[in-house]
Parts: sequence; C-alpha cells; structure tokens
Amino acid sequence: MIRYLCGVRSAGKTTLVAPLVEAATGHVVLDMDEVLEDGCVMGMRIAFDDAGDAWPAYNRHWVSVASLIARSAPLVLLGPLLPAEWIAAGGDPSTPFALLDCTDDVRVERLRARGWANVDIDDALRDAFDARAAIAHRIDTVCTVDDAVAAIVAWLSS
Repeated sequence: MIRYLCGVRSAGKTTLVAPLVEAATGHVVLDMDEVLEDGCVMGMRIAFDDAGDAWPAYNRHWVSVASLIARSAPLVLLGPLLPAEWIAAGGDPSTPFALLDCTDDVRVERLRARGWANVDIDDALRDAFDARAAIAHRIDTVCTVDDAVAAIVAWLSS
C-alpha cells in the first residue's frame, strides 16, 4: 500500500523524513526530493519553474517507483503532488493523501529564512491554498517534530 504525504514548499517534509523512518516501523519512507542534486535528476533540471515540461515524466517515474516498492512493503511517499497530479501520472486514485501543512505566516517566515524572493513566496502560498482545497486530512507541522511524527504515525494506523 502507498500512502502519500503531500507538502508544498516549506511544509516540513525534509525535517520529518529521518524521524519518520525511525517511527513508521514496517514502512518504507521516501521523500521525492531526496534524489535531487542541486535541483537536478541525472543532470536534468527538475526542481525549477522553467522545467515544468519535465514534471509529468518525473511524476510518472515516481508513481512507477512507488508501485514497485509497495509490492514488497507499505510505502510512505512525501512530495509536492496533489491527488489530481498523482492520478494524472498513473497513480491509484484510491491512494490515501494527507497534507503536511503550516500557517501561511510560518511558511513565509521559513521561506524568507531561506532567502526566497517575494514572488516565489507568493507562488508557494498559492500552492498551499490549492493543496488545502484538494486534501482534506491535514497534519500540522507548526509543532515539535515528535508531535508531527506522532500525528503521521496515527494517520498511518488509521
């Protein structure tokens, strides 16, 4: 079984991966961003707005990888895809989704700390709005890492 934890930019995916690996006993935990090297996969720019034409192929690749892993073990996949994008990439429409989320104020603070430009922050806020509209189950990341991981583990058990 695949469970998808959606998190738009600065939701806390990277922060939660290592403790989630420890806590989600019996699950394989992967973050789609972990294969990126400076925003590239095998030399191809992917993590940039101008790479939008490549995103559908990247998404299909992750659906294939996730499906292969899920044949042998339950998988928790963290990434930015909304359910419609997952389905468009060939993902199972019944895949459970949860949204890693923080308030817009916290997101702005986190992105400013990374040196992001206002135009990029505004784009991230629009992405967060869209994710909140698309995914009903939310897991708050404005808390301790332990509390966020406990909420994810509870979701995995539900």
